[in-house]
Amino acid sequence: MPLICTPLPEPLPATQNLSEPAAESGRFHHVKYENTPSPLEPHRLRYVLWTWDERSKPTRFEPLLRYFEHLGRSCPLERQRRVASMVGLLWDFGLAHSRSGSTESIWTAFPEALVGGTEHLEGPMGRLRWPPASPRSAHARLAVLDGFLRWMADASGSRPTAVPWFDRALAARRAAHRAKHAAVPFSTASAVAHERGRAFSANHRRQATEADAVAFDEGKIDELLTVGFRRRGARPEEGDLGLDLCDVLITVLLHGGGLRSCEPFHIFMDDVGVDPTDPDCAEVRLYHPEIGRAPAHAQGLRRRRGAVQREEYLREWHGGRTPRTLAAPGQRAGWKNLRLDRPAEGYSVVRWFPKKWGRVFLRLFDLYRTQRPDDKGRHPFLFVSDHGPQRGMPYTLQSYRQAHALAVRRIGLVVAKALGTTPHAHRHAYGRRLAAAGAPRGAVQVALHHVSPESQGVYTQPSLEQVADDLAAAEQRGVLQRGRAALKKLGRGGT
Repeated sequence: MPLICTPLPEPLPATQNLSEPAAESGRFHHVKYENTPSPLEPHRLRYVLWTWDERSKPTRFEPLLRYFEHLGRSCPLERQRRVASMVGLLWDFGLAHSRSGSTESIWTAFPEALVGGTEHLEGPMGRLRWPPASPRSAHARLAVLDGFLRWMADASGSRPTAVPWFDRALAARRAAHRAKHAAVPFSTASAVAHERGRAFSANHRRQATEADAVAFDEGKIDELLTVGFRRRGARPEEGDLGLDLCDVLITVLLHGGGLRSCEPFHIFMDDVGVDPTDPDCAEVRLYHPEIGRAPAHAQGLRRRRGAVQREEYLREWHGGRTPRTLAAPGQRAGWKNLRLDRPAEGYSVVRWFPKKWGRVFLRLFDLYRTQRPDDKGRHPFLFVSDHGPQRGMPYTLQSYRQAHALAVRRIGLVVAKALGTTPHAHRHAYGRRLAAAGAPRGAVQVALHHVSPESQGVYTQPSLEQVADDLAAAEQRGVLQRGRAALKKLGRGGT
């Protein structure tokens, strides 16, 4: 069964069975993060897919590595992992499909197997043991896979005979009617799934709901900072608040500055200063992790023309270190395409709201600098781990999430996205605060660092409680207006 232009193994003989022990990522594939050196990057790390069948040893799936080389920086590590995992799943399914003797097209059967699962099936398909997935999840996973299949078709000089399955729903339906029994990659399966009430059309954007936008309770933030993040057994003394200042400062950036939970982990020590318009308030600059301008002390040491960017600065001044967008999974921190206030220098400024958060941050930052573990010149990042073998090394997003969850539980709350008690809920609280204060849409866009003005909708929509209060107030105003009108009418009648 062809994988566009990549042959899958031949059907297994009837005397054999699919009894190979399951690999880490699948029955006949394994996704591994390993070194894939190149002349320009001798220590380059990427996700590699290893595949095999019952008659062969594991071999590296080279087309996938060439695909990652083609994408370059536009394919971050997390996307590499997802693509490798999906290609591996398709490899497993191809083996099982060819052995099952099914006459159904693999392009129709594969999406259906993702949505419906295979645990209830018999034979080779059942041995895959795939649990059912939601249509939305299957849509996202197939979209990732289709990018690789498109590239494979282009690289071989051939092209798919129909639109991909996740193109517009209308095109998918037309393709299904036009080639009802043809092997159309994914589009037919999408139309069939739609008719069965399991539509996962890519251009049908899921509407934002209250579950997506629950904000952290404003009445609990002080308790979270002062009680939740208190160090175990701490006895505050003069100059020591007994708090995990690293976690407190990150939370202030999220709650009072509206940052995404991954963004503070890109900040350097030199990125924090004093607001020139308010000496009691901090100015924090958020630089692009790769192309943002390096600190001033590195600019004067460069002999050739042009500003030193952060990727070069980390590599040349800090022993080959990479930006955290390109780091190994444990140290990695994501980065969205945010709006830059100074594109030439590659940074945005944290907008405190209300401004008291900037004053709180500056006071705590001054104290944090005196207590911050020594990084021994190994890196320039602001937030570092303060215990264990990682002491002085860059603090990780996973460690902060764990610390935040512990702090939330310590003040008697339950950790759940739907309850607004995860780190990202602080950004929603920030957006709601701006909306409640009547900030113009343009100001909200700049404060949240959104490229598109439409992105702020989910952050500024009112809560269900606020909607209920507004409706009750509107109803009360209507009752009063009708009462006044009735009294006025009676008054006219009396005269």
